[in-house]
Amino acid sequence: MATVLKMNFWIFQGNPKVFDVDGYLMKYSILDWLVRQKQYGHMIHPGDPAFIWRAKGGMPGSGGIIAKGVILEDPELRDTDTPHTWYVPPEEPIELRVKIKIEEYRLDSFHGMVTKKELEVIPNLKENKIFHFYQATNFQLSQEEFNTIMDRWKKKSRR
Repeated sequence: MATVLKMNFWIFQGNPKVFDVDGYLMKYSILDWLVRQKQYGHMIHPGDPAFIWRAKGGMPGSGGIIAKGVILEDPELRDTDTPHTWYVPPEEPIELRVKIKIEEYRLDSFHGMVTKKELEVIPNLKENKIFHFYQATNFQLSQEEFNTIMDRWKKKSRR
């Protein structure tokens, strides 16, 4: 009998002070993202939806959801496939990473990114760890939190 895996929902954060988040999204449709919160390593699976969050990185108003995609594979230990995108290289060369296929990206408010400012006032989101643990890279969302962000993402589409 096949095991059915529960779908999980994710935010993967990138800090533009240490990593060229925007350039990475503009150049690649499949990203290789760090899974620094090791407790999530066994919970991230192919098919899980994922958002990419750009930290403000010293630029007020620039933080928030800038892309959406889907997990392509289970996380595995490997080196970065794009060392040129790092301003501050990772401490360890081999780290837990996951492939994310980007379906759409929006790098500014004009193009429909969903800002931190918009999200942090929504009652069912304001307690999410992304608003309290700025140094983390990976954040799990509840189904309700995912739906709320997805609704906001869809409403801001510039089609």
